Amino acid sequence: MRADDPSLVDGQPATMNYPSGNGSGEIMQNMQKDYQTGFSLIELMVVVAIIGIIAAISIPMYSDYIDTARQGVMVDNMQSIRLFEEDYKLSEGTYVSAIYDPADPGAAGGVTKVLGWEPRTREDGVKYEMVANGTAGFTITATHLDSGTVVTRTF
Repeated sequence: MRADDPSLVDGQPATMNYPSGNGSGEIMQNMQKDYQTGFSLIELMVVVAIIGIIAAISIPMYSDYIDTARQGVMVDNMQSIRLFEEDYKLSEGTYVSAIYDPADPGAAGGVTKVLGWEPRTREDGVKYEMVANGTAGFTITATHLDSGTVVTRTF
């Protein structure tokens, strides 16, 4: 570049100056002023709606999962009680009726005193009732005290 080049102003390259008023320079400045960061109300409402839909689907599924797990624990404990009942029949010649109540696990006619059985944890809150039919068999009914879930098995 030469010093007498018409594209140079004071030895520097010339810049384009936009006219003031309604020219494009002012429009560019106004566009930059109007631009703001953040989320709009509609975007936040869409996110809340999505979270609500996910919660509406997942909470009932979780409740069903909890009920299925409780029933599994009750059936497992009933099978354990069955073994104790069979052992009692071998030694005494008949099945025995008894109750396990988590509020009073060591009751006189309870399963713990009669058969020697107790659950792995008392936090389950399940009441077990055994009704003997002499030497023919017995029925166990397990009732979850909080949810009211009932499982019955006859052996």
